[in-house]
Amino acid sequence: QADVSKREDVKKLFAASKEAFGPTDILVNNAGLYQGAPIEQVDEAHIDAHFNLNVKGLLFATQEAVSQMNGRGGNIINISSIVAF
Repeated sequence: QADVSKREDVKKLFAASKEAFGPTDILVNNAGLYQGAPIEQVDEAHIDAHFNLNVKGLLFATQEAVSQMNGRGGNIINISSIVAF
């Protein structure tokens, strides 16, 4: 388990996965957050929560996966939701 919005959590998660299963060869980015709110109620904390999980989390996980793939190749799958539309 890890909070993918935190780089150190992601590093620990991938290290544990590598120890248990070997290097990463596939990553499915499926974590996401959407908390709808009227624009007047959207504050900095609201924006940060969305950005941290939806953007930073995806990037941190992808960086770690690519690092473990180390030029061997692999697959990265990014999943979205109906909110993207």
